[in-house]
Amino acid sequence: MKTAIALSFVAIIAAGCSKQAPDPMQIRADEAALIQSAVAEPERAERMLDLLTQRDRLIEETTTMLRQYRREMKSLNADYDASREIVIEMTDHYNRERAQKQLRFIDWIAQMKAATTAAEWQGIAEFQLANFNPRRLVRGRSRGVPDLPNTMLTLFLLDGGLLGGSMVIPHEVDLVSEGVKLAVDDPTRSATATRILDELKSEVQAFDEIFVDSGNALRDLYLDHRAGSRKILRRLETLNLEWYVSQQRGIKLRERLKLSINADEWAMIFNPD
Repeated sequence: MKTAIALSFVAIIAAGCSKQAPDPMQIRADEAALIQSAVAEPERAERMLDLLTQRDRLIEETTTMLRQYRREMKSLNADYDASREIVIEMTDHYNRERAQKQLRFIDWIAQMKAATTAAEWQGIAEFQLANFNPRRLVRGRSRGVPDLPNTMLTLFLLDGGLLGGSMVIPHEVDLVSEGVKLAVDDPTRSATATRILDELKSEVQAFDEIFVDSGNALRDLYLDHRAGSRKILRRLETLNLEWYVSQQRGIKLRERLKLSINADEWAMIFNPD
């Protein structure tokens, strides 16, 4: 359920309201051109371009990890017999992998800032925050998934709330609730399951609010040329703790839901095909 929220900047997809996003390759080209024009010395500009290549490799790695994790968690969640211990083991494993990627990206930010002046960084960082939107690659324009460019850094460093690694976003909780109505004939058990899902939805929404606030804070730290790795890491440590607490609550709610739904009903809800 809301047990796992994955990591990633994911890929360079432009924010905005158009039905068709601009070509990611064009966004990359525009970013490179901006660096070459904004950074005074050619040596530093070349260093910045090398760092963008490093970032793209990290994006590729974390995107692959995110997609694999989401597939594994979706399969595990659909398994009625999957124990709480197995779910915790998988989420803990992912948390450790995510933490490693966080540290690598924080180091990348530090290197980018070190290679630029404050004025150069301001223009580059503003371009990135205005044009990079990580949500669409993994989830597309899913209903209930708004474009929130200010959370770009949180998504890159943590992923959370509304992005693809979570087992359930608010709209998906609603779909599960509809599935309960169709699959569970007993009114008492159906009502119990619905109450549990309402709790789950509240939990998802509560974390999303924390997530967005943290995204705003991380955005400011990203823009601030003087903000070093320690400040970013401290902010993330707070968010990581909130995320862990939300994970554990989601796991408990999954166990409670299993008590009100039998295996056949669970299969109808989570494996409708």
